[in-house]
Amino acid sequence: MSRILKVNTKDKLRALLTDVLPYELPLWFSNFYMYTCLAETKVRGIYETVSGKKFDKWDVPLIPLTYLIYRSENKSPRAISIMHPVAQFQVCEFYSKYEDIIEYYCTRSQHSLRYPYRVASRFYGKAQKGRVGTVGVETVDEEPVVASSYFKYKQHAFLHQFFESYDYHRLEKKFPSMLQVDIAKCFPSIYTHSIGWAVKGKRLAKTRSHGSFDVDFDRLMQLTNYKETNGIIVGPEVCRIFAEVILQKIDINLVAVMNKKGWDVSKHYDFRRYVDDYFVFYSSEGVRSDFVHVLESCLLEYKMYLNEAKTVKASRPFATEISLAKSFLRREVEEYFCARFANNDAAAAGIIDIKEPGKRANQSISALKMAMARCHVEYSSVSNFLMAAIVTKSKQYYSGREFKTKFKPPLIAFPYSFHSEKFPYIPQTTVFP
Repeated sequence: MSRILKVNTKDKLRALLTDVLPYELPLWFSNFYMYTCLAETKVRGIYETVSGKKFDKWDVPLIPLTYLIYRSENKSPRAISIMHPVAQFQVCEFYSKYEDIIEYYCTRSQHSLRYPYRVASRFYGKAQKGRVGTVGVETVDEEPVVASSYFKYKQHAFLHQFFESYDYHRLEKKFPSMLQVDIAKCFPSIYTHSIGWAVKGKRLAKTRSHGSFDVDFDRLMQLTNYKETNGIIVGPEVCRIFAEVILQKIDINLVAVMNKKGWDVSKHYDFRRYVDDYFVFYSSEGVRSDFVHVLESCLLEYKMYLNEAKTVKASRPFATEISLAKSFLRREVEEYFCARFANNDAAAAGIIDIKEPGKRANQSISALKMAMARCHVEYSSVSNFLMAAIVTKSKQYYSGREFKTKFKPPLIAFPYSFHSEKFPYIPQTTVFP
């Protein structure tokens, strides 16, 4: 049963559970143990005694743990990083001090599709009975400690939601053409000092280079990346927020320059940006050409460049290969689960059995494969969407059924450590059910 839960906004350590770890981690990799330990002053004092420094005053370079993930067989691996635990703690301190200013600088552009706009104070939670706990008995799920993110976000959590939105369809009606382009290696290209340029201008940032939001954010990003100023690590949400502050300023500069050229936004063109991907809607080739040149110039000011290899142009109707594939996949998943309900009605009480379920499963798998082959998309491009659709329908199917089990999941101990010159080892062993 869904209900609204309140967040303890005075708990600044909750950022450890929301904004410091990459999404691309195994499910059993969690910060919950560290969150519990650091919440206890005594335990935190032990770590600080071993290191010889206070967590909130740490100024020694910290080395992130970087690993590679492969999103596709035909693409090069992507480097993802996990912050040093001390750097994670300093993110909590930074959020606690500057959360209001983050809200302001991330809400200046009207063209961003994903940005934090206020601190999360409430969220929807679910109480699901019948869960087998670590002691082997059925219990009601424990209350969530925090929301899934430190901030509330607008407008779309995932890009596919934009393609299914009224805003997208409205832009399609208004403009005959669309251009999709992104920034080449956006996060590794960001110069950390440029946060000051975005907040108060390059000249003022160079003359007043201490004691402010942008300076502290700059230092935090350097701290998480071994004092590097060229590039920020990829993975944590706090790094996306850092990039969002800069990119929103670029959006503002872009619109201002286009106005000087005689092109009015929402009249001659419009655009949306999802992190580092730009979707430009335009009325003529002259507008498109000027927009690309102005965008290149605005990015160059912040030492970033467009990725020309990924430039895609489309005419109405704006239907990408990925959006077509997702439409086919959604339909196939819905048909598969609807076949399990009486009269193909999920609201009906009766659930019917399928004869030869193995054969039916093979047919559905083949249909999913054919949909992706027909649209020329890879598994990695739609796997998250497909799994989400299957999970949603599975929950709907199992919600009316009760299952009893005597299975007791094993306990898995997972040790991991981080390294720095002054703080060489933080042992941490977490037990997960």
